[in-house]
Amino acid sequence: MKLSRAAIALYMALVFASGATLGVYGNRYYATVNTVTKGNKGKGKGRMSPEEYRRNYVQFMEHRLKLSPDQVTKLGQYFDDTQRAMDELMHSTVPEQQALRQQQTDKTRSMLNDDQKLEYEKMLKERDEFMKNKGKNKGQRPGGPGMP
Repeated sequence: MKLSRAAIALYMALVFASGATLGVYGNRYYATVNTVTKGNKGKGKGRMSPEEYRRNYVQFMEHRLKLSPDQVTKLGQYFDDTQRAMDELMHSTVPEQQALRQQQTDKTRSMLNDDQKLEYEKMLKERDEFMKNKGKNKGQRPGGPGMP
C-alpha cells in the first residue's frame, strides 16, 4: 500500500503534535512532583530553605531511628553547635580570601595596558556596586564572560 505525500505529512504532524503534548504535560507533572517532594508544597521553589531542610531531616531521623523527645532535643542542639562552628570557620577564612582576591586583582592590573586598566577599574567598580545592591535589583547581573 502506497501512502500519498499528504498522508505521510499528516502522520508526521500527528507524531510531532503528540510528542510536544506529552513533553508539556510530562514537564508540568515532573515540576509538580519535584516541588511537592522537596517540601515546598505550593511555593513553586525547587529548593528547601535551610530551616525546612533541617526540620525535614530531624523528622526523618526521629521516625527512622524512633528517637525519644529527649534525643530529638539533643539532636537539635548538636545541629546548632555544628552550625555555629561552621559559621565561625567560614568567617575566620574571610581575611585570607580577601587577601587572595586582592593579590589576583593586583596581578591582573600589572599585565594590563593603560586603556585596559581604565576599563578594568570600571568593571571592578560595577562589580562592587552590584555586590552592595545584591538582592535589591532582581534580574540584574554583573558583567563577566559572555556579558556585554
